Amino acid sequence: MKNLLLEFDKGVNIKELTLSFMDMLRQIFLIKHDLGSMVKNEVALEKYKILENLADKFEMDQLIHVLDVFQKSLEQGRFASITSLPLEIAVVES
Repeated sequence: MKNLLLEFDKGVNIKELTLSFMDMLRQIFLIKHDLGSMVKNEVALEKYKILENLADKFEMDQLIHVLDVFQKSLEQGRFASITSLPLEIAVVES
């Protein structure tokens, strides 16, 4: 959470950050479903190895939950009066 707040202080685009998290989670999801070849075409080999390592640490139901939490935060972010709050909640819930 501390690192997230530091990114906010730097002026990071919250929507882009959320989408970036979701893309990484999607790539992990694909790797877990033996579709890593699709991910290999999108990222460098070094990043792919990191994603494979992360995929080994997630259970499928946990991964689906985290993706769902971030998707909801993206949707809620459009209407939030405090734009960072939905993402902050998503990080805590996941």
